[in-house]
Amino acid sequence: MPELPEVEIFRRFIDCHTLNERIQAVTVRHPKGLRDLSPGALERLCVQHRFTETLRRGKYLLAKLEPANALSKSTPTVQAPWLLFHFGMTGCLSYTASTGHSINAYGDAINRDAHSRVSFSLGNSGQLHFHDQRLFGYISAIDHPEAFFESKQLGPDALSISQREFLARLQHKTGTLKPLLMNQAVLAGLGNIYVDELLFQCKLHPAQPVTQLPAVMLKHLHQEMQSILNNSIRLDTDRDALPAHYLWHQRHPKGHCPRDGHPFQIETVGGRTTYFCPHCQKLKRTERLKKSV
Repeated sequence: MPELPEVEIFRRFIDCHTLNERIQAVTVRHPKGLRDLSPGALERLCVQHRFTETLRRGKYLLAKLEPANALSKSTPTVQAPWLLFHFGMTGCLSYTASTGHSINAYGDAINRDAHSRVSFSLGNSGQLHFHDQRLFGYISAIDHPEAFFESKQLGPDALSISQREFLARLQHKTGTLKPLLMNQAVLAGLGNIYVDELLFQCKLHPAQPVTQLPAVMLKHLHQEMQSILNNSIRLDTDRDALPAHYLWHQRHPKGHCPRDGHPFQIETVGGRTTYFCPHCQKLKRTERLKKSV
């Protein structure tokens, strides 16, 4: 499932292959590839216009289109619309060059053509494709990104949030760590896999009450979060290339802790399947936490 690092890779993929290329045609291959947007409306927004910049907040990717009247010298320019990409559980992007050579944003060899939902034909004879096998993702259109983020009650982005703001958003929250970190209104972009990884690296139990964490531990949590996210982006989200001490490599029913060899415990925390080491991620009292940091 695409989380923040994957969507950041998708953003950079659009920047690399399609930015400022005029869109010649749009093909909608499945109606569920769009939300609150008809194929005709998408065509009117896109054809003969270009993506001029991209923006990401959490798991949402936005591509700005030049205004509909940008080609007219006599008409004042109006607010440019944005295409909104949400990738659901299986969404991905690919690009087919004029030579016919295709590359997908993950850089793997998987052929996703059978699940292509929307394609954009570009002025350089290339094509951008939106794929989604399970059809939980979609493309939509919005006018104002900040208003959209506010309507979704989306918190600050996990990759760009400052340490000060991170502490301010968590220090006075009630509840336990994993559900709070996955709450997109608190922090945008973290999903099940990266939260399990983060808590493992910080030796914190997923059900640890946040109110029991001292500020120094929250600072460490913020630092490790950004390190893990940046590391994944640097590796083009190839999780198998992550360092050997990461939980990811043992995230399966027979997995064991790479630190101490203990079998991982699998529980449901906050409604999500959770992997953790019961030996080095024990629930701790405040006094013990202060001594451990």
